[in-house]
Amino acid sequence: MTDSNSSNTIVRYLFAVAVVMTTFALGIWLIPMTGSGGPLALFFAALLVINLVAGVGPGICAVLLGVPLATYTLVTRAGYPASQAAFQALLDAIDGMGVVYLTSLIQKGRQAANDSNRRLRDANEKITASKARTREVIELAPDAFFQADLTARFTDVNQAACRLLGYDRDELIGKTIIDIIPPEDVPRLAATRESLLAPGTVELGDWTL
Repeated sequence: MTDSNSSNTIVRYLFAVAVVMTTFALGIWLIPMTGSGGPLALFFAALLVINLVAGVGPGICAVLLGVPLATYTLVTRAGYPASQAAFQALLDAIDGMGVVYLTSLIQKGRQAANDSNRRLRDANEKITASKARTREVIELAPDAFFQADLTARFTDVNQAACRLLGYDRDELIGKTIIDIIPPEDVPRLAATRESLLAPGTVELGDWTL
């Protein structure tokens, strides 16, 4: 595992070096067409790619390698004094580290979003598994189970309920409680419904089906 991580790190840094060298070679080739600003523009674009692909460490390595290379190639060799070369190198280093920092923020945000999505998927899987277990317990329970919505229409029943009333499940789903209780209990059902609308209320009672 350690050897694999070390190899991966070496590959990422070699990728950064290769991209920087290739970018400057291409930029120097394009100088007659783009002027001296072309290589720098390519360098910052390459730096963004390095950070996104290889990470912050290789990105910093690219800045440390690319800034002196750019200063020597585009400033010192052009005949500018050392003070201007040093100032240009400082500006390029600040810009480069800015790119590294902003890219790291993007990566952290993306990682946080991925972690949140993973936790959400795990939570949904647990909820689904819990529902399946609950459904299995209800279905195998020896006691009748009826579930109805606020309109008193059945939304779920178990096999014990079907056996109790002599219906198939598909026949019970969609019927209402009013269909299976005596007419004289309908007002009581309405009163029970109103009391159950209060949060935290539990109603216990005997009903004739």
